[in-house]
Amino acid sequence: MVQGQLKSKVMDKLEETRRLLGLDVVVRLLDGDRATEENTPLMQLLHMHQDLEENSQGKVERIEKKQKKKKSYMVLLEMKLFACSVGEPSVAYFSLWHKDTNTKISDEYAVSLTAQGMPVDESKIANVKTLFKDVSEEDLSSLHLVVRVVRCGRFSSDGKADGSKAKSKIEYRRPFGGGVLSLEKATEKEVEHTIPTFHVNNDASFSIIAELIVKNSKEVSPVPKAKGVIVSVSLLRGSYVEILDEHPELQSVTVTERFGFPDVVFPGVSRNDFYVTLESGEFLFDRSTKTVDVSACVKTNNGEVVEHSLYVGTGERAQSEYRSVVLYHVSGPRWGETFRVSLKPEEFASCHLFFSVKQASASSTKEIAQGYLMLTQASGAVMEDGSVTVSLFKPPKIIEHPTYYLQEPQPPRKGDALQLTTKLCSTKLTSNVSMHSLLGWKSNTAEIPQILDRFTFVSKLETIKFLHETFDALFMILERAPSEYKMVYDAIVHVIGILVDERSSSYTNFRPVLDKYIMEQFHGKTAHEHLLKAISETVDAANTRSLMSTFKSLGYLLKFVILSARNGESDVSAIKKKLQDLYATLRKFMGREDPSLIGAQALALKSLPVWLAAIEGIFNLQELTAIAADLINGVKHVSLENNSKRKVIAVEQLGAVYTIIQGHMFAEKSGRAVLFPLVQQQLQNHLCSGAADVLKNCADILSFMLDKLQTDWDDEPQLLSGLVSTLPNLITGALQMRNGGFELPLQQKLTACLFSLLYQAEPAMVVQGNAKSYKERQEYIEQLASMIVHMTLDCPFPKNWFAMIMWYYRVLSQTLLNIGEVFLAPKIGRWNDKDKGVASIFFKAALEFLGSPALDVQSFSTSKQNLLLESYGDLRVNVCRMCDDIVGKLDDEEFKVFSCLVPQILRVANVNQSAIRRLTIELYYRLMILEYKETQSFNSIHTETIEAFSGAVNPGEGFNKYFFPGLSKRLLSSSADVGACTEFLRELHEFCGHLLALRDKGSHEDDRVVATLRLMDYLRGQNRMGAFVRYVDSLAEQHEASDLPDRAAMILMLHANELKWDKDNELVEQVEYPSESEFCRKARIISRAMGLLDRGQQWEHAIELCEVLIQRFRFDLADYMRVAELLEKQAVYFRNACTKERLLPEYFRVGYYGKGYPPNFEGKEYIYCGKPLERLQDFVERIRERFPKAELMKSTDPPDSSIRGSSGQYLQIFAVQVETGETNGEEAETPEKQEKGSTAKCVLPGFQGVLPIPVKQYTDLRYAKRFVYKQPFSKSKAKKKENEFLDLWTRNYIYNVSEAFPTITARALITKTDIVEVTPIENAIDTIVTKNNELERLAVQFGQGNHTNISPFTMVLSGTIDACVAGGVEMYKKAFFTDSYLSENPGDKQQIADLKKHLESQMKALNECIGVHAQLCPPSMQQLQNHLETKLGELQDEWAGKKKAAPPTLAVHSAMSASSPNITRRSLNASKSNSAESLDMGGVAEAKAKEEGDAPKHANLNFVKASFVTRQRSSPTMLGTTRRSPMVGRRKPDDASPEGK
Repeated sequence: MVQGQLKSKVMDKLEETRRLLGLDVVVRLLDGDRATEENTPLMQLLHMHQDLEENSQGKVERIEKKQKKKKSYMVLLEMKLFACSVGEPSVAYFSLWHKDTNTKISDEYAVSLTAQGMPVDESKIANVKTLFKDVSEEDLSSLHLVVRVVRCGRFSSDGKADGSKAKSKIEYRRPFGGGVLSLEKATEKEVEHTIPTFHVNNDASFSIIAELIVKNSKEVSPVPKAKGVIVSVSLLRGSYVEILDEHPELQSVTVTERFGFPDVVFPGVSRNDFYVTLESGEFLFDRSTKTVDVSACVKTNNGEVVEHSLYVGTGERAQSEYRSVVLYHVSGPRWGETFRVSLKPEEFASCHLFFSVKQASASSTKEIAQGYLMLTQASGAVMEDGSVTVSLFKPPKIIEHPTYYLQEPQPPRKGDALQLTTKLCSTKLTSNVSMHSLLGWKSNTAEIPQILDRFTFVSKLETIKFLHETFDALFMILERAPSEYKMVYDAIVHVIGILVDERSSSYTNFRPVLDKYIMEQFHGKTAHEHLLKAISETVDAANTRSLMSTFKSLGYLLKFVILSARNGESDVSAIKKKLQDLYATLRKFMGREDPSLIGAQALALKSLPVWLAAIEGIFNLQELTAIAADLINGVKHVSLENNSKRKVIAVEQLGAVYTIIQGHMFAEKSGRAVLFPLVQQQLQNHLCSGAADVLKNCADILSFMLDKLQTDWDDEPQLLSGLVSTLPNLITGALQMRNGGFELPLQQKLTACLFSLLYQAEPAMVVQGNAKSYKERQEYIEQLASMIVHMTLDCPFPKNWFAMIMWYYRVLSQTLLNIGEVFLAPKIGRWNDKDKGVASIFFKAALEFLGSPALDVQSFSTSKQNLLLESYGDLRVNVCRMCDDIVGKLDDEEFKVFSCLVPQILRVANVNQSAIRRLTIELYYRLMILEYKETQSFNSIHTETIEAFSGAVNPGEGFNKYFFPGLSKRLLSSSADVGACTEFLRELHEFCGHLLALRDKGSHEDDRVVATLRLMDYLRGQNRMGAFVRYVDSLAEQHEASDLPDRAAMILMLHANELKWDKDNELVEQVEYPSESEFCRKARIISRAMGLLDRGQQWEHAIELCEVLIQRFRFDLADYMRVAELLEKQAVYFRNACTKERLLPEYFRVGYYGKGYPPNFEGKEYIYCGKPLERLQDFVERIRERFPKAELMKSTDPPDSSIRGSSGQYLQIFAVQVETGETNGEEAETPEKQEKGSTAKCVLPGFQGVLPIPVKQYTDLRYAKRFVYKQPFSKSKAKKKENEFLDLWTRNYIYNVSEAFPTITARALITKTDIVEVTPIENAIDTIVTKNNELERLAVQFGQGNHTNISPFTMVLSGTIDACVAGGVEMYKKAFFTDSYLSENPGDKQQIADLKKHLESQMKALNECIGVHAQLCPPSMQQLQNHLETKLGELQDEWAGKKKAAPPTLAVHSAMSASSPNITRRSLNASKSNSAESLDMGGVAEAKAKEEGDAPKHANLNFVKASFVTRQRSSPTMLGTTRRSPMVGRRKPDDASPEGK
């Protein structure tokens, strides 16, 4: 035994490790052996896997689930040390307090302490413990422990502290302090805490000290030199009995009860506590009364004091008198202190509470008032819970009788009263008048109807407390006053409902108490007659509310009926006859079809098993089963699909059946014989319902039956045969559940039921089902084969449930073989269409089974292969042989069933198993030969193959390695034309090559797009338009999902370009396009492309496509409404093109050097279109994700042969700009070309004006086929130059690409590279022209008055004019307008003239801009406007020679201002996108300034650099170097400039 337990534990650890490693789950039996279908019932095997899956989430979660069921908690408190120096005897009171509601939820636990802080009771030393009972879950959210310390001492002589020398002789209970501890995070683990203690600054606040401490009020202060109260706390879960079972050492611990009863009351609880809380007092009669001492005691109505009847907290002895805490000089004291009255139940009626109020002082006490409170009401019930006011009266000087105030009422003193709160916590007494009246009904028989009527309003708790007494009273009334039988019946039903209503009641755990009462304490003899009469009348009346209450209680009512009949010695046959009459009434009720009664009928079905259990002693087994069948089948609501409420009937019918078959009636063989037809009928009725709750109950029934059939009922084949008859409906239900998205455990259970039935049934039963004819059997086999297809493709069990998976596929294999025997049987005649359909589905099921990845043995690990082959073998082999045998018997006509199974054949051809490969090759070969015989071609199978490969079939390595060679061998040995066969195989090879190239690209978008386009070109060339369109739409959706709508539009236009404007050619439904004419299909695609272009801000292209549609709808269809819609849309496109700002893409040149790249990258150079505002660093990261091992080159120069020929990978990446000259565009295209979706540059013939800026920017880049990278360099070797602009040369690298941007792909191959050198004066002219164009555009743009923000305009003007005035014009004069320059460069004469002309044009442009700015300038900027006008005047005078030129500096002309908004943005983009800074020539300028004795003009120099960089549209910088432009004047040694190389 020990060895077995040890083995089981070791196996559990091993399996847990396997789960953590993600290996297969292996469930084991108790002896450690592996559980399989051979040694374990199949449904148990499923439950073992499901339990193991749940348990794998960890023990903590299971414990938490278990704990959630326990709603009751206990708090264990132990006081370790009282570390407060009180100096006098004291008492510490501990209680539980709910902060949010500010209520005390428990009695107090009192600990009497000596002056030194030790327990007075020596036996409690180191053992001061209590258990606070009945803490609910709701309490835990704001639970706190409160300690209240009261000292027992004297007033000092001055009435204040006790530290003075002269002390009084009288001792009082005086407030000392208190503390609060939060228990919100308490756990079962015992944790020690220190509760800090606080004083109240005023005695009046002592009753609310806990609130003040929590609020950090200034009314409390820490007790000096006090560490606090040290306690340990733990939170225990469960009832008191459960906790004592788990912790028997707590049996001796003092229990502190809860105020009131908890939410869940357990049977056997006995309490009789009456709590009185002294809340406050008012003493207005004598205003000198400020310090009072209130005492209370229990007196009999004769005046005798009841000794030891009061408790102030638990843990201390009972007292005969309670004395309040004395609050010093508080005229309206508030105590908030509770004491408990403990009397015998019979003593309450003869006792009362007597109160005495005394004026307290240091030397004496004086009684000033008395009062009393009766413990019971006039009716005899205990005082009701709640607030009560005790009026005070003046005591007489001479007391003649101890209870004079009872004999003769005393006049109350005006304004003097005590405010109390009472609460009864008793299982023996009641404060409810209605309950008290019922229990004492004998004294008031005339009011029985009123008593019964009021009883239904009694709280559930009060009713449960007096359950025994309540039933006794009700049944006695029933016998003594039979005329009130209906009201008594309603009261009995009400009480039973409290116990049986699981939804709304918390007292269902008291059912054993009622059972005990019925069996031992019920003695009624005539109740059965009245109860049966009332039940029948209730059922006949059909009042829904009364019916619901009756049906819930009917089980117990029948027990009362039978026991009453026996007590009255009634004849059994007579009571049996009456019960039969009752069930006839119920059967009639169940047959009613009133929709309003559905709820009551459902409840009757739910309660039926309980009813049957109650009458077992009256009826025999056959009679009980007949009653059950009649009531269950008697429901007439059969249309469950149209009314969700009616589904409740089905759920309860099946629930009743499930409960019955689990009982002893079905355990008997004779009972099964009677009840099984009922089970079978209910399953047949409801397995096809499609409702989750209904199918769940069906699964429960089937699971139970199949489990028993496999273990205990294996000698009853008729039961199994009966269940097999439900197979068609079971298959339908299982498929409905799989397709309906129901919870996975339910899917697993119903699937396991289906497979368990298939597993246990005989083969002949499996293929026959409940079919009665050949036609029905064919339909059933078709359904069975369809089920196999679905189940093979979608297994509900996790892949790592090894035993379940193998059993699952074993059953599928067995079922396929059983069906195969039907096809192998001798044929009777030829197949009809139905036979062919059945055969097609069967072969599809077989092929799906053969291709299932779960059976791909070769892909498993060696150990798993060995285990699988040893235990199950290769399940595919027998199925493959069976298919081979069947195929061999088929003639050509019958073999055509495989013509629709080409995708399945090709999918199975990937399987690496020799027999399966031979079968697929043979099937494919016969299909080809069959088609060739009929058509002399392979067109049909070629199309099917292309369509299959374009869909879900993935041609793997097995095709090239096994399938194609094997097929080629069979074809070449056939009678078919060799040339046709060879061409067919070549085309398949080519197509598979494209497909494999596409699928090998993985997640790299650019490569995948290129491969897809090549595949689409192939499909278009082969006229495989179906597959072509699918790839077009797939690629367009990918680009749309990647937020590239403009490219998605271009892809869609590939489809549109293949269509014609043919209104008569009808196209079939395809992808997401409906059946429509070719004209409509083309218009639909273009419209979709327009929407995508709109999203991609390609409005000019959308305008062109819109124009095409307008022309077609206007002239071809005369659809003017559609034309109007298109014109409106086109207007929106025009408006957007003019007004909306567009973010233009960045372009990058990427070179791939080295032999380590794939052939399509090795040595190639590409231009990439990046994202708008994309930084160079981000782009580089994207490229390096594709080639993470590639080394990034630091130079922009072309690499040498050592890099190109190396075996490694090198990347060269830098930013380039679009060459916007006239050579980059193309001639305007015709509408026909534009309709083709061309992206050619739009040229406006004859237009000489200025385009809107957004349009101009777009048209400049619309047809980007040439890109430029500009490298500045110097030809002078001098380190210091007099004028930098005389040696400012540029080398332009111009790249021509194979395809113009924008295009479908993100890259284009560089086909040609030109290198052009630009002279310094050409650079100057280019710079001035660029600035002039910008100023002219700004003048037009802002001159229209549409802009409210003129800041960009202001910045351009300010920067330009300031820089020019600082010496920019003079620098150009000294550089190019000298005789020496002309003599050295005689060929630049015309260029010098052009430069002068452009500078003069700039003066005019600045003058115009100043005028526009003056009109827009707000008053706050008038000073700046005046400054600009002054500076511009100086600049014009300087240009005209009216003013002496300023000393030469490195300042440059205003044309190079860095303040332009576009320039600034592009300059910033340059620094961000290209990791480059503007030209750093500050060092040169500073050196020259020092030589000439002038300050360096850093602003001007920065402007020069920014302008130059801007004009080049962000000069690139290689990553890996410093953040500088390639034009940097001063470089670090590792900077790699072109000339440095």
